[in-house]
Amino acid sequence: MRTRLGLAVCIVLAVAGIALAFEHRVHLLASLPFVLPLAICLVMHVFMHRGHGGGRH
Repeated sequence: MRTRLGLAVCIVLAVAGIALAFEHRVHLLASLPFVLPLAICLVMHVFMHRGHGGGRH
């Protein structure tokens, strides 16, 4: 990541991700009601496991 190649890869991936998001924004917005609860569950899972065992299952 600290080399010129790593920086170039990051920029290309960022541009590709933005282009993909603009091209498929209708599909992304349509899936938001399904993805949002899953994202909330994932965040809750991460934060609730922090309190016991240092993140070990």
